[in-house]
Amino acid sequence: MPKSLAKLKAASDAPQREKGAILRQFKSWMRKEKPEKRRAYRPRGYMTRKIGAAAFWLAFAFMFLVVFFSAIQRTIRQTPKREMKEPS
Repeated sequence: MPKSLAKLKAASDAPQREKGAILRQFKSWMRKEKPEKRRAYRPRGYMTRKIGAAAFWLAFAFMFLVVFFSAIQRTIRQTPKREMKEPS
């Protein structure tokens, strides 16, 4: 008996629930406000860490170029130059 009573009650409440659901959907559709976008959680010091990483890579690239070009100049200076004789 309890199962049949539960079924009868559920059947009698169904149109009311459906009506409420349709009304809620209509209200949310008519609402033109956009829901707020939540910002991502970033721990304290996050931006400082990112700026520090960028500064490190910039310094690394600069030093790499300095070492690279100084090594190239050293090898260019050490190569013997060929003297060209003037045609006579």
